[in-house]
Amino acid sequence: MHLHPLTLFGALLLAGLADRAVAAPENSPTGKTCRCLPTQPCWPDKASWDAFGQTVGGLITTTPAAYECHDPHYDDAKCQEIQKGYFYDHWRQHQPGAVQQTNWEMVGDKGCLGFNKTSQCYQGAVPLYTVKAMTFEHVQNTVRFAAKNNIRLAIKNTGHDYLGRSIAASSINLWVYYMKNMDFSTDFVPEGAPAGSSGSGAVVLGSGVMWKDVYRAAEDHKVVVVGGAEATVGTSGGYCQAGGHSPISPKHGLCADNVLQYKVVTADGELKVANSYQNTDLFWALRGGGGGTFGVVVEAVYKTHPAFKSINFAAYQLYFLNATETLPKILNAFLSRQVQWSEAGWSGYVYVLENFMAILYYLPDADLTTAKTFLDPFFGEIEKLD
Repeated sequence: MHLHPLTLFGALLLAGLADRAVAAPENSPTGKTCRCLPTQPCWPDKASWDAFGQTVGGLITTTPAAYECHDPHYDDAKCQEIQKGYFYDHWRQHQPGAVQQTNWEMVGDKGCLGFNKTSQCYQGAVPLYTVKAMTFEHVQNTVRFAAKNNIRLAIKNTGHDYLGRSIAASSINLWVYYMKNMDFSTDFVPEGAPAGSSGSGAVVLGSGVMWKDVYRAAEDHKVVVVGGAEATVGTSGGYCQAGGHSPISPKHGLCADNVLQYKVVTADGELKVANSYQNTDLFWALRGGGGGTFGVVVEAVYKTHPAFKSINFAAYQLYFLNATETLPKILNAFLSRQVQWSEAGWSGYVYVLENFMAILYYLPDADLTTAKTFLDPFFGEIEKLD
């Protein structure tokens, strides 16, 4: 058996807001109805769409990411640029008609995948229009228009959602990716708190900020923030609203435990502040799963914590020539130590495949000698399994 340092890794985290935050139409006595489709008389006319666009800084007619690679829309120069970035997260998060997993851009077998110029390019699940939201008012106006016209609303930051909730066919795409305000404070006090309330360390984040950006800024401020481990996870969407596990959760809790305040646009288009002092039911709901079911979070405030004095990171790849015999023994050696390691403050991620295992573990605020007292016996045991 051979152990190799792991240089690249990603954590499977749910992110992205849920795709429905629209009030039921007033003419629906039961509140249960299908959304309006472009083929129906209820669909707004061009003048209505144009007027709406003026309230949100312009409206993007959205096409699939590979649109210019297919006839009759083929454009050689544009298609070459698309091919360079098509399979990269960073490129996809900048495209209004793309999400991180291409299967969610499909409706059944109808989509616009790949670069075969003669193959049919279907709209699939890609929204028909995109609002590039830059302000709270853009979000409010979008929610109100969707509610008034009974149009499905898809809310997206980077499109990192393994359940495909940031994309929907025949919808308006509310794209919050460019709402990137970020402000660190040492004495944040939630709105509505009693006079004289003490402040605490916090970071105020627009809903388009990604965790990788927060971590860079947090280092400059000598603080840490509980967040995700994957570069394209957004800070204010489904990651935290569904709990939000983190490598530092054993020390500082889940992301949901660290929320101090949300600003959220509810289904009636109103901007509300939700924290421990006002709209407490909404504050509770937004930290318990469901995400965009309750509204569109446009700003989130999270606790900050003092920077770690040190952090140990153990990363290994294990490859098995005889997994049938070796893997159960390694898992037994690994799992039998988890209670002890957890009590000592270790946390992280483990990936187990047929003939491969990756271990990514963290131990904050401990020296290397302490870390090795846990790791050396484990790796010594599995080295003997050759």
